Formats: sequence, structure tokens, C-alpha cells
Amino acid sequence: MELAAGIERIRSLARDRGFDADFLERVLRAAWKAHEGQKRKDGAPYIVHPLRVGISVAEELGSRDQDLVAAGLLHDTVEDTDLGLDDVERLGGPRLRELVSLLTKPEIEDKKELDRVYFSRLRAGDPGASVVKCADRIDNLRDMARSGWSLEKKKGYLAEARDKILPVAREKAPAAARHLEKVADEIERAL
Repeated sequence: MELAAGIERIRSLARDRGFDADFLERVLRAAWKAHEGQKRKDGAPYIVHPLRVGISVAEELGSRDQDLVAAGLLHDTVEDTDLGLDDVERLGGPRLRELVSLLTKPEIEDKKELDRVYFSRLRAGDPGASVVKCADRIDNLRDMARSGWSLEKKKGYLAEARDKILPVAREKAPAAARHLEKVADEIERAL
């Protein structure tokens, strides 16, 4: 995907939803630059994932909140690039910083403790972060279904969606949780 195509897609979304197109373009450009050179496991440019997540937040999950679209575009930047939370705040203010912070996994070695802290923060934080997390997992589940992962690994990834993400999302973002569950069910049946 080319930057121009991504910009046109996000501007079209902004027009359709009444969002600030200039704001979302700035955010997309920052995410694009931050993820430059990174690839998905299938070899696609990494930016296709955050772009799909941002679009999914509005189109698939029905959010009318442009901050959630922006958080979808930036959700992996702090964890995976040199873009920091201060940069995120300069782009979109304190709420966008909070959303991206909630979506960023803490640097904790022990997986069980990392999950405890991460999902506790999601549970205590802005409900919008759970909407974005659902869109993120939906996109990753769809990628996983097409991946060369073993059946065991795919089942484990689905189980994480059901056991860790859905309980928080049901509390914080019930409509997004229902959609994630529907997608997880469809993918599980196809395995």
C-alpha cells in the first residue's frame, strides 16, 4: 500500500463520519513514518494493520469517536517504534495519549504478570481503549486465519481473545465485544 492510498482511505472515512480529516491524516502520516520499514509476518508493510484497525473502529465497530480511530492508527507505535507517548500527545492531546498508553503493553518479562497488569489497566481505563483492542484483535485473528501458524498456536490465540480480551471488553465496550466474539466464532469454525 502506498501512503497516498492510505491518506485517501482515511480522508474518505473522515468525510463519511464527520471526522477531522486533517487531524486523521496527520496521525496516519506519523504512524506511517514510525512503522516505516517494518513488515507483517506475511511480508506486507506493517502500516496496513494499524490502518485496518483505525478503519475497523469506525466502520465495523460503529464508533463515532475520531480519537478511537486515531488510537487505532497509533496503537502499536509506542510499543514497536521510536514514537513516544509525548509525541502521541502532541499529535492528538491527552486523551489520545491515554488511549495509546492503555493499549501499550508494559515492559514486564513474566507473561502472566504482564497480562495481569495490562488487562487490569484496560479494565480501569477509558472504555475506548477496549473498542480499539477489539478492532486490533479482530484484524489479527483474520490475519492469523490466513497465516501458516500451527493449529495449536491458532487455538491459543483464539483462547487469549476469549479468556483475556472479551471479559474486559464485555464490561467496557459490550457492542465491540459482541462483534469480536462473532468474528472469533467464525474463525474458530473455519479452523
